[in-house]
Amino acid sequence: MNLNITDESSQLKAVILGLGMDMGNVPTLSETYDATSYQSVVNSDYPSEHTVSKELNTINSILDSYKIEVYRPENLSDTNQVYARDLGFVIGDTYFLPNIIEDRSHEQDALDKILNLISPKKTIRLSKESRVEGGDVIVWKDHVFIGYSKEPDFSKFKTSRTNNIALKEINNNINNYTLKKIELNKSDTNPNINTLHLDCCFQPIGENSCIIGPSGFKNKEDVDYIIDYFGKENCIFLNEEQTSSMNSNVFSISKNIIISDIRFYKLNKELEKRGFKVEKVDYSSISKMGGLFRCTTLPLIRE
Repeated sequence: MNLNITDESSQLKAVILGLGMDMGNVPTLSETYDATSYQSVVNSDYPSEHTVSKELNTINSILDSYKIEVYRPENLSDTNQVYARDLGFVIGDTYFLPNIIEDRSHEQDALDKILNLISPKKTIRLSKESRVEGGDVIVWKDHVFIGYSKEPDFSKFKTSRTNNIALKEINNNINNYTLKKIELNKSDTNPNINTLHLDCCFQPIGENSCIIGPSGFKNKEDVDYIIDYFGKENCIFLNEEQTSSMNSNVFSISKNIIISDIRFYKLNKELEKRGFKVEKVDYSSISKMGGLFRCTTLPLIRE
């Protein structure tokens, strides 16, 4: 397999999509590892395998309709395998195999058959000291944007998933890219003030546009950097409620086709106003575990 990811919106050719069956029991509060799941357990509203699988199968059908090759992980018993994005990421023609949180590390084993299709020369395993998840990594043309947490936040919060060591290792293994690190707001229990990954507050779309939720960023200068880079007229701004609801976590099939949640009425209307075709899907169950469309997909090849 010849990998190719140089942006977030070129025509998708091959992707890994997460699984929703065999998720195991509803976690206890201490077993949750993101603020949204924490609140879902508190509210006795944690989603069922049936509804989660149904939503993922809807995405699979949409991808099939666009002739996109869809890979699925091997099923692991009693394991939540919904969020494939965090298990790895592609920059250019290279697959990066990161170290993710211990609670989820065994999920990577379910990708072995897929990763065996990739040349070992095009696979980089990051060191044990580095920590990074794919939701924090956004490749866009000449930039790689990465969300991360400094100390003491990284050691303090379960929701801090990417550290500075990983940034340095990634930077040492990419050529012709500018790495822009972005510090994120974190909370283990309150989803309204937590940004689990960078794609929960920022997402490039189309030719040179982006969706951005400024309240998810820890530092205003990072928001200003993105606005300057894309141009204010090319930015779709989210308010705090839209940001905490992860409106930025859409998924581009191509430069003019975007999968979005049917509940994101204001965002979808703005996208259509700007000329995008929006495939509207109910992802309300999956959202209760802290992720949406980009989180459940791991692109391998774009044109």
